[in-house]
Amino acid sequence: NCALPDIQVQITTESAGLFDVRAQLNCLRQVAPRAASVSVRETARDVNLAAKIYAVCAEMGTQIQHIVYTPDDWRQLLAWRASGIVRPGQDDIIAVLGQYAPVRNASPQDVTGLAPLFSQTKGRVMVCAFGPQEHELLCAAAKLGAELRIGFENNIHSADGSLAQNNATQVARMVASLASTERAPAQPSQT
Repeated sequence: NCALPDIQVQITTESAGLFDVRAQLNCLRQVAPRAASVSVRETARDVNLAAKIYAVCAEMGTQIQHIVYTPDDWRQLLAWRASGIVRPGQDDIIAVLGQYAPVRNASPQDVTGLAPLFSQTKGRVMVCAFGPQEHELLCAAAKLGAELRIGFENNIHSADGSLAQNNATQVARMVASLASTERAPAQPSQT
């Protein structure tokens, strides 16, 4: 037994296509989390239920972080915000560069494609990247004003392709990379 009264736990409704939007909505209702990540791509499968997800989260006070994989996902989110489906204050984003399946390592074009959308976003933007170019791409995202998530969830390799020793080494390398750039955020998050 342990008590962690001040810790904030964020759940995710992202399901890799295994659960439909109704199941994701029901999960949010049943858990009533303080924070949740919601995949725009998955939620877009049923726009009526997407509107309910955002309404329920607003009623419960659940902080939402939107998961976007492509500029199209991000534009969908901006359209939902403009139409009122996404409520005021539901503006945080995590932009995922690359993907698990099929495996696709992130590339510089991924950051370039997202750059114009940063200025249209009101909330916090966090970026993570799959593959050996993770550090380079995260430095480019930091220059755009993004917060960064780094860790073995997305990448287990060093830039030379060898296996990274551990998360701490990856984070230290990222901090050193950021220190050598013009704009560095306070600290990257570790996953």
